[in-house]
Amino acid sequence: MILVLLSMVMNVITNIRKPNRLADAIISPNGIVGMVFYTSVMAGVALQMGLGINVLTTPYVLCLIVLPLLLLFFKEPIVKFNDRFGKSGSKKNNEDILHAAKSYSDAVSGLKAVNDGEKTVDGLIQSRFIKAQYGIMEISAYKSISDSIKGNYVFYPFENDEKTVAGVFVTSASEFSVIEKAFSGLGFKKMKMPEHIIDISKAQNLHLSDYVVNEKKEHKSVANFIVEGIIELFESCLTYITNTMSFLRVGGFILSHAGMMLVVSILAESAGGGAIVVQIIGNLFVIGVEGFLVGIQVLRLEFYEIFSRFYKGDGKPFSPVAANFSAED
Repeated sequence: MILVLLSMVMNVITNIRKPNRLADAIISPNGIVGMVFYTSVMAGVALQMGLGINVLTTPYVLCLIVLPLLLLFFKEPIVKFNDRFGKSGSKKNNEDILHAAKSYSDAVSGLKAVNDGEKTVDGLIQSRFIKAQYGIMEISAYKSISDSIKGNYVFYPFENDEKTVAGVFVTSASEFSVIEKAFSGLGFKKMKMPEHIIDISKAQNLHLSDYVVNEKKEHKSVANFIVEGIIELFESCLTYITNTMSFLRVGGFILSHAGMMLVVSILAESAGGGAIVVQIIGNLFVIGVEGFLVGIQVLRLEFYEIFSRFYKGDGKPFSPVAANFSAED
């Protein structure tokens, strides 16, 4: 239980540092809400069965078990509502978005940003929340952006050839739909940001993918939402149970140790004068087998029960420094 909670804490710490993963840090099976639910259930069951203390009262169940389950079930609409009405982007976060887009554009593109005036940028920084959208358009459309689109936005070109320009436009959340339609009128095609741009931006410590809207929103019916919510909630609860039970099997090694040592003792008694040799060989065999089994279980628990709760393989790859000793004098 403690190891599962520690992995949840690491998930919260990891996700809370990312601007687009705050919901995963709070309202998720491995977030704060999940920690409250899991701790409440395990503590209630342990106190009830181990010490006979009945803490599973109606207020306890409603506030610490039922309420977290409801928050997990309604995570998607809560996040959408918060993004639309309640999310307040900090000035620092807005500066980070604009800095990431501008820095990458200046580093790789020979074209100039559109509408990148000091007044416009300051207005976006002071906005409640801003968004960025990646896409591609014809070079002729790029040249007519400033004349065709009016509003509080900035377009940063990332890549270009003789016919097209790819880049992002950044605008406030309140104007996003209007600016998006205006860019679509110029033939701007929304796209998912290419992997090579994501990799380069990570290498430059810009992490553009954390800020840019990459995927189209999926519209679900109420029936689909209910079915998917129930399945995901059941899967999360099942994961809590299976992960907890997986750690209990470590206690089974106590029984296996007792069984194997009992066999060694019986063989030693029947060996007569060679009892000491049998005891030594038997203990070495038991140590080797148990060490092998424990090693396998530790790796499985580490990579499955623990890492799966917080690890995401989207960071910067490790590139060790290599020394070249073959250089000529």
